[in-house]
Amino acid sequence: MSKSSEQRELQFPFDDGLHNLRDDRDIMSMPYFASGAKGKVVQHIRVELETPNDSAWVDIKGTQDGIADLFDKRVLLWIRMMIDQSRRDGREVSRTVVFAPYDYFHALGNRRPSKKDYEAFDRSLDRLKGTYIKSSVDAVLPNGDVIRGNMRRGWIDEADYIEHQGATRTTRRGVRIRVSEWLFALWMEDGKALSVPREYFQIKSPLKMRIYELCRRFVGHQRIPVRMNLALFHKRLNGGEGRPTDIKKKIREIHEDGGLLGYDIVLEPHKKRTPPGRVMVRMTNIKLSPRLRPVK
Repeated sequence: MSKSSEQRELQFPFDDGLHNLRDDRDIMSMPYFASGAKGKVVQHIRVELETPNDSAWVDIKGTQDGIADLFDKRVLLWIRMMIDQSRRDGREVSRTVVFAPYDYFHALGNRRPSKKDYEAFDRSLDRLKGTYIKSSVDAVLPNGDVIRGNMRRGWIDEADYIEHQGATRTTRRGVRIRVSEWLFALWMEDGKALSVPREYFQIKSPLKMRIYELCRRFVGHQRIPVRMNLALFHKRLNGGEGRPTDIKKKIREIHEDGGLLGYDIVLEPHKKRTPPGRVMVRMTNIKLSPRLRPVK
């Protein structure tokens, strides 16, 4: 990676909407973000998986404020969207971006962000910077250098505001964020990105967000349903946190609502007292109508 691309900042004007959102397939496979109820603090997630088709582990630690959650992750997806757009336009990319938080809120559908919204955005940046990740996923830079995932690092290295000192007050003109070299390298790898619909940002339930990610990752555009043991699904979902009955309830809720952003999910068998080790989760890519079903 050239010195100029490391130092250059990508600055973006307002873009009314979310276009070409993409996520990393490895990150979608495992619980890198907290997915509990909003406000619940999760300080540590560690998961090790050994399956016939996969061997993976993650170790995520946060501060007293907890690790970054799925709502915080939206900031990263927004940043990636801007970097991807720069690549498509043939411009030099950088892991440092500058944008106005208002534009981010506007694209999410929040036309009048309040002081509390901006304070929540600040806390998201704090958690993204304070979350430390170790995993089995390595990243390869364009020059062939490998960044090992087993070295602890954050999602972002730096986050600060660009301010202007006026005669009577100081105003913020934008936020400058520098993502970690490991994350940036993952984003630059070809063939590992999966598209995500803009409606994903409208999902209010963290568990539903995570369930969608697993459906998108393991089913994708296949017409054949994918089955996964409930115990394994639970580990991939949130590290096995919470009761299996709560996960079953959320799955039934999605199925009864007619699916989630193009995917249906059901339990097999349907008996309530079946042990989790014998229950299978069936994920199916259902035919999309011209408009996706409304998110609840």
